[in-house]
Amino acid sequence: MVSGVSFLTTFGLTVLGHDWLGMTEESSFATAVSVAFVMNFFFLRFFIYGRSEGSLIKQFLAYCVSAAVFRSLEYFGFTMLVKASIMDYRFITVFVLMTSTVLKFLFYRLIFGDRRQVPVDKPDSGLSPE
Repeated sequence: MVSGVSFLTTFGLTVLGHDWLGMTEESSFATAVSVAFVMNFFFLRFFIYGRSEGSLIKQFLAYCVSAAVFRSLEYFGFTMLVKASIMDYRFITVFVLMTSTVLKFLFYRLIFGDRRQVPVDKPDSGLSPE
């Protein structure tokens, strides 16, 4: 679900920025992935893995580093494909996001853990900064 919401947000903001607001393809994509960056941490931490036992601060820092790397690679890939004019920027956005989604899914399980292993009846929300 998070991947779907992130994809729709990133794709929608990229198209909105470029087609309706007159931004360049690169700047509209960069804006969209920045919004998705913040949104995804909150989704992952509080709604998907909210009962994880890891430190909120440590998880956020790990997420920031990994997300910055992923988002930079997405932006680099997007920019290179747009500059090469291989296809329309909308198709490039879909291709880049789909490729990245698979890689991020696997990597974030390492950061936040496997949610299937967390007891459902645990009352702690994981909001403690420690």
